[in-house]
Amino acid sequence: MMQVQHLEFKIDQLRKDKMILSLMSINVFILSLFLALFLPQLLFQFVFASQNLTAEPPVLTYIPAAGFVIGVGFFIYAVVMILMKKMKIMQLETELSMMMTDDSCNCGCDCGDCSTEGHSHMGMSSMDDEMDNTMSTSKKKVVLKKKTTKKA
Repeated sequence: MMQVQHLEFKIDQLRKDKMILSLMSINVFILSLFLALFLPQLLFQFVFASQNLTAEPPVLTYIPAAGFVIGVGFFIYAVVMILMKKMKIMQLETELSMMMTDDSCNCGCDCGDCSTEGHSHMGMSSMDDEMDNTMSTSKKKVVLKKKTTKKA
């Protein structure tokens, strides 16, 4: 049972990791887009404003290209990682379903021990009977008799 919970936890974590990676990819792409658009203007306005320039500095042409490469590169990395995580999730789900079918008990007790020799529920049946008796006595309702008065 502990392995089943562990697999369910792993699957849940991988799904959350996929979501986080998707959001990070979107954030990096938007950040690189803003840097590519606004950083050259800001550099020209604040750094190169006091200089007498005859040609455009090469830094201003490299920044948009670098922003594009970073954004697209991280997007491709995120897509590959998401696909790998999805394949791992499918593998773990298959393993989990196989564990669930293997652990199920033929007698309905879900103890996972029915496949072994000498498996019995002798002690359990007496406990079940005792539990049923306890439950039935606790559910009994006390019925109060109503007083009836006869009118003469």
